[in-house]
Amino acid sequence: MYIWFRDGEPVYVGEAKGVQGLRGRLRAHLAIGTDLSRSTLRASVAVAQLGVTRAYARQRPSVMTDAEITLVNEWLTACELGWRECATGPAAHDLEVKLRSEWTPPLNIL
Repeated sequence: MYIWFRDGEPVYVGEAKGVQGLRGRLRAHLAIGTDLSRSTLRASVAVAQLGVTRAYARQRPSVMTDAEITLVNEWLTACELGWRECATGPAAHDLEVKLRSEWTPPLNIL
């Protein structure tokens, strides 16, 4: 599981599942293209920072402007990232649920 921080505060907690695991999730979150549909985090940044709707941010093909995408990318670049390896998938899920409950990160969809 992984946590994004901004100015020392947790803003997003996620779980890296599947074949590509953490590497695949980070690749999706750090992508610089206009398609935000593959990353809930990038779409959430667009919603929070640009005031657009989630449907607009995740639309395919993307209707986001280059300036909007640049803002999302720059916002994420200013974040710090931490992760914790868990022994099992259920353990990672339980930790994610616990941290989301304790911290209520603003970019996680409730």
